[in-house]
Order: sequence, then C-alpha cells, then structure tokens
Amino acid sequence: MGKFIIRLDRKYIIGGNNKVQNGIQNISKFISDIYELTPMQEGMLYHNLLDNKASKYIIQNVFNINGIIDEKYIQDSLRLLTQRHDVLRTAIMHEKSEKPLQVILKNREIEYQRIDLSSLSIDEKSEQIRKLTREEVERGFDLQQDSLVRIILIRYDNISSKVIWTMHHIIVDGWCLPILFGDFIRYYEMLRSGKTEEAIEEAVEKEKKEIGKYSEYITWLEKQNKGLALDYWREELNGYEGFADIEPIEEVADTDETVRVMEFQLNKKATERLQKYAIKNKITMNIIAETTWGIVLQWYNGTDDVVFGKVVSGRNADVLGIDKIVGLFINTVPCRVNSRRGMSVNELLKEMQCKSNEGINYSYTSLTDIQEETEQRHDLIKTLFAYENYYISEESQKNLTSIEMESAREETNYGMNITTFISGSHLCMRVTYNPKKYSIRDIDILYKRIVRVLEQIAEQPNALIEELEI
Repeated sequence: MGKFIIRLDRKYIIGGNNKVQNGIQNISKFISDIYELTPMQEGMLYHNLLDNKASKYIIQNVFNINGIIDEKYIQDSLRLLTQRHDVLRTAIMHEKSEKPLQVILKNREIEYQRIDLSSLSIDEKSEQIRKLTREEVERGFDLQQDSLVRIILIRYDNISSKVIWTMHHIIVDGWCLPILFGDFIRYYEMLRSGKTEEAIEEAVEKEKKEIGKYSEYITWLEKQNKGLALDYWREELNGYEGFADIEPIEEVADTDETVRVMEFQLNKKATERLQKYAIKNKITMNIIAETTWGIVLQWYNGTDDVVFGKVVSGRNADVLGIDKIVGLFINTVPCRVNSRRGMSVNELLKEMQCKSNEGINYSYTSLTDIQEETEQRHDLIKTLFAYENYYISEESQKNLTSIEMESAREETNYGMNITTFISGSHLCMRVTYNPKKYSIRDIDILYKRIVRVLEQIAEQPNALIEELEI
C-alpha cells in the first residue's frame, strides 16, 4: 500500500491511500506520537539512505534457550514488549517532509518467524544458523516500512531452541538491551506461571506511568543551548592540527566479513590496583581506560596530541526514570588527549577527569556540527571509544539467568571501535574492527600494547608518560 504524509499545524501524519480528509479524521487510530530525530539518529539515517542493505548500525544477538518452550507465550511476550516500549513501534519517516521524523505507530508488530531445524545434523544446524544470521544482517532495514526489530525462533531439538534477535541501532543503544531482554523473559515467565494477558497488560501500563517517555528526551534536547555547546567544543579543539588513526602493519587477506571482534582482559591484580587508585583519586575507570587509549594512540601517531570519538550515554538529561527508558540516547563527541613533556600519568588522568566532568554538560551536541568547526571536518574522528556501564535491575538480572547469550554483533562506520567494561574481577576490552583493513596480527599487537600501558599505570601511576614502555 502506498503512503502519504500530511503537514498540519507543524505536525506530520502518515496514512494509506484513503482520501486526505479521512486520513486526518482517523490518524489517531494509527499513531500515538511524532517527534524529531536526535543528532546521532540523523547520522544513522544518513548512512542508511546511502545503502539500506549496508551492515552498519545493525545489532544482532543470538540466544540459547534450554527447555521446552511455548511458542504462543513467545509471541505474546513480544506483543507485550511492544506495548511496554513505544520505540519498538517506530517508523523513521524522511520522504516528503521538511525534516525526518519518528512516527510511533499504535499497532506495529515485531516481525517474527519460526524455523524448525531439529531434523538436521549438528553440522547442518550450525551452517543453517550461520546462514540465517548472515542473511538477516545483509537484508538490512527500510527505516520507513520495516519493523525495526526482527525475531527468528529456531527449534534446535526437542529440548532446546535458539533466538536470533536483529534490530536497527537507530531505535536502541546498548544500555537498552538488558532492559528489553529482561522484560521479554519476565513476561514469558509470567504467562507460563498462569497470569492472564489482561493482568500483565495492566501491569505494563502501570510501569509506563512510572517513567518518562523517549519523546520527553527529544523535547529536552531541543531546549539545550546549542550555541553555547559549540563554543565549548570549539575551544576544546582549538589548536588541534592532525588526525589520529591506527595504520595497519601488513596487508589483509580477502574476506567477505565486514566486522570482527577480539576480546581480552587485564589480570585481576592490575584491575584491583586500578580500582583502588580510581577510588582514592576520585577518577573513574572510564577515564583510566579512555586515557590509556589516548596514550596508545599518541604512540601510534608519533604525537602528544590526539583526538578520537567518545561514546557518551546521554542519560544525564532531566527526564523521569531515564535509566529505565528504551531508546537511542547515546552520542559521539570528540575526546582530546593532550599531554606535555614531563607530565605524569597521574597528572594527565586528573586533567582528563576534569575535562570529562565539564564536557558532559555539552555531550548532547551533534558531532557533525562539531566537526564543521574544525579544519579536519569529517576526518577528525578515526577511531571510536566506549565504556559500557549498563543499568541492569535486580529483576532483569534474575530473569536473564534463564537465557544464555551465544553471540552478539554490532558495527559502526568506523574502522576500529574500542569498548571497555568490567566483568567480574577484570577490566575487559573489546576491539571491533574492519577485517578488510586490519589483520588479526594488527589487533593482537594493539591489544598487547593496551594491556602493557594499563599494567604500568596500575604499578606506577606517577610515572612520566614518556617513560611508559609501549
């Protein structure tokens, strides 16, 4: 069915091929909200319009479920999930409108299919699952027409199943994933225990009233002083003349893959030392990790002044219950690590913490707008750094124990992303990279250098930066 968009008193509405007047009268039956995009969403939309089958900004998780499951409860749980989290019903409208808009449909369903592989051999099952996950990524998303969440339930054998969960990053960030998966399993367990759909629906509506809406974040964003924020970033980047990248050391083999991941961790003793240092000096582990990346990047580029992209959570906005809202809040801003001859690691860390504390007040600024103020423009950012510190409620954590994550996939338009997080007693790092640019040896050498710097900071935080062995 074709679509039309009507502009009415600065509001946009979407309908089918009915007459315009009927569309206006009945629009409330189909749409619950309309609002603009965040700067980050606009960037993702731009890349999608260049190629809507590109694999960038597609999030995919594969889960193992042990035990016999009830497919009806799975489908009912997905429906309850879309009732609980409005953004799962989003359509990104960009044609025939002055600027792109997010339209929240009242009745959009998550795309769902079931596949039975139980009769195949183990090797055949593995091959089919690899094929399905690859095809889901290659399929891409039409942000206007498609459900932005797709679920494939796979019957693996008589007592176990797998779920392929594919989403577009434009509606969610990493913080949202444990919330979504936790709620999904919670609803499934409630249904299985005998609670009626009506009772759960009432509970869902009550939960929704206890926190704000994603649209309230958009409203907050529109009220911020963008001019003041650009002044801050202009000053922060003043005098920066180069660009910092990681150059590969060898040619790579041909591959059809677009993204690979390598994970590693710091030993327990060094992690504990860093944590004690952080508490004593009021410096976050986030700052220690990002400063370490800056020092390594300085070494690779033969300079004491580097800039890279830093992912911020965006959840410092004044919106009720923002840590429990599902939506894309993250943003990317520049992070400058500028050291001086004779400067200690401790001095640099304290300086970086002060800059971070100030910069968070302007972290909502569009990266595109910031880059337009620099000489480098779109060459300003070559690598991306993120620190994961997601909110997981006790209830979600309990529910997540009934499902096992098998694999996870995420890809951006940067050739290298560094993600750090605490897992158990270890500081961990995940390098997501483009295998068409970097070899496994490149990444192996890189991670050893990162670990070596972290170990030295843990042992001697007062050491001079030029004395660090990289």
